[in-house]
Amino acid sequence: MNKNGYTTPLSDYQSAKLMKELKASYYLNTDSCSQDTDVYLSLEDGWNNDCSKNIELTNLTGQAVVCHISYLCSEVQCCVRADDIRRTFQVELSVDPCSKIMLIKLERLTIKVDLLVFQFGTVHHFSLVGFLKAE
Repeated sequence: MNKNGYTTPLSDYQSAKLMKELKASYYLNTDSCSQDTDVYLSLEDGWNNDCSKNIELTNLTGQAVVCHISYLCSEVQCCVRADDIRRTFQVELSVDPCSKIMLIKLERLTIKVDLLVFQFGTVHHFSLVGFLKAE
């Protein structure tokens, strides 16, 4: 960005303009998630785990992301910080075993995945107009 005359982090105006140019504005939540809300305050290794099951979690400490696993154990909600554009993004994943559906949410974009045809063991790529990506 520096070679194009922009300094990082971008100003709020520049960040909003970038989101508009990328055609991402429509998909963004009106209010950004906050890593300082109650759901993310009592973290262990970047996680707030309300699931009573014993699950192995990757250490997120020092990363730009904090996550919460619900007591249902089938829902994960993360708040991702993008320092260069001074913005956070909400990313969610939920699994409904009864309907065999997985929902991936990147801000307001919802991707519905049919688990009956899903290829397990393969890395899948999901993105919000190419800049907010989940694997």
